[in-house]
Amino acid sequence: MLRSFAFTLLFCTWAAPGLSAEVQSQLIYAFRNYTRPEPQKMILVGEITSKTKAAILQKVDATPGYDVRPDQITVKVLNPAGLKVGQKLYVIDKDPFHTRYRNGLIVGEVKVEAILQSKFYGDVLTASGILLRVREGHFVARTLGSENLEEAMLLKREGDYYLARQDTARALQAYKKALLKDADLPEAHAALGALYLGQSLKQRTPPVQALGEFALAWKNRDNFNYKNDKYQFYQDYLEALHEQAQVRLLEGGRSRPERIEEYLGRLFEVARAVEELIGQKDRQAQIQLLRGHYLRTRLYLAAGSPLFRARYDESQRMVDSLLQELAEGPGHKEVYRIAALSALNRAQQIPCAEGQKMESEIRQGEEALRQYFIFQTGPAQPLMNSLPAEFQQARRRCSSAP
Repeated sequence: MLRSFAFTLLFCTWAAPGLSAEVQSQLIYAFRNYTRPEPQKMILVGEITSKTKAAILQKVDATPGYDVRPDQITVKVLNPAGLKVGQKLYVIDKDPFHTRYRNGLIVGEVKVEAILQSKFYGDVLTASGILLRVREGHFVARTLGSENLEEAMLLKREGDYYLARQDTARALQAYKKALLKDADLPEAHAALGALYLGQSLKQRTPPVQALGEFALAWKNRDNFNYKNDKYQFYQDYLEALHEQAQVRLLEGGRSRPERIEEYLGRLFEVARAVEELIGQKDRQAQIQLLRGHYLRTRLYLAAGSPLFRARYDESQRMVDSLLQELAEGPGHKEVYRIAALSALNRAQQIPCAEGQKMESEIRQGEEALRQYFIFQTGPAQPLMNSLPAEFQQARRRCSSAP
């Protein structure tokens, strides 16, 4: 009886809304299993007050009769510091009669979906995951890595301040300091990657450093605080991926196409993520998608295997489809560049017996080339300067035929 009363008193101390700062920042030594006692330090976030199934089926049920919907939990938050939407939290099963009360076993992982403030309940969060071993009354904790989140965000904004004033050295320093506080902060990785990307484009060097930072931001993309920051990151990442794939192709990438295929595969994935983010097609992402697929046709132009030929055909269909879609919107130099090159490629493959069709392709290509030079503000690519002669040569190919 005395033991039960002691536990009840201790439990009330943990669950009471008016906890002291000392108790709210209580450390939890969380174990992943009982056989390997390697605890991970965590900080108490709160207690699960309800557990339900998601209303929408998010996975295909391959086993009839089983409910595979993710579980949703509501957590009464006792320590809101360091919490953000998209963050991973851990469900802890704490033995109330254990000699070391702070010990607990990790029985589930959840992703924060919303953080709310209620006049009646106070701070509350909702989260989801596959939680077979989780029940009401279990505790939720976060890792110590999120302890410095607020300070990391302030340092990231300090970097933005310096960057806006073109002080790249101080901006670089501030972004790196932010990552020392929170190594997974996607906003800092994205900002650092954009800074590196600008430098590589200016110096015409491969964006290797930028891609490294963007890969880390992509890994933690669910943790972006603001939708517009994530959108800008996606656009920068698309540019870096295209630049790197193009550099590898110019370096003779046809001998190792799988390396370039990795960059292009990620480019297509990021382009889809943009569409999912905004809920509709995005013109800038479509242009990057067009550039990626056109680069892929160049990679597999002299396809020697059925697999490579299938990839070429797939990307050629995408180029034709995207050119048709993008032709209806505002002009863009990359759209005109690829339209001109694609028209020349088609004209060169048309038999001389279909001279009228070939001439139509050449005229379309010449018009696209004219528009390209209107929109091109800097030096044009050498290949584009040689296109007028290429179009004339395509015409002469049939006029000189026997």
